[in-house]
Amino acid sequence: MIKFLQKTSWVLMIILLALTPLHGLLSTFLLYKLELVNYAGVSLLIAAWKELLVGLLAVIAVVSCLVKRREMTGVQWFIIGFVAVGLIVSLTNWQQVSLTQFIWGARTEWSFLVLLFALVFLMREWTKQQVATLVKVAI
Repeated sequence: MIKFLQKTSWVLMIILLALTPLHGLLSTFLLYKLELVNYAGVSLLIAAWKELLVGLLAVIAVVSCLVKRREMTGVQWFIIGFVAVGLIVSLTNWQQVSLTQFIWGARTEWSFLVLLFALVFLMREWTKQQVATLVKVAI
């Protein structure tokens, strides 16, 4: 199971790194050129694919940590602290805005934080070759 999670997380990260710079172009083409904007579910999926991948990476990171039960490093505890502070701030401020504003704000605020959480926890599972490939894709 660990090998499957490790390989899946690596492939998802490559997809995320490779397609994120093209998100605007792909979204515009798919929504307006192919006229998919008229379909609410499809347009939402096209707009939120990055967040779905980040959420899936976070779930894989949590499952991997629970299965492996390895000692956490100081950096990982630091990231957990960032997540806890972000959660506290979000929960204390949610009553001041509408639900839609809260969701969009959480999307903006949490995407990078959850991605950092997943990346820090999953990089320990990847080989040096896999990390090198990710760096090449990012560059």
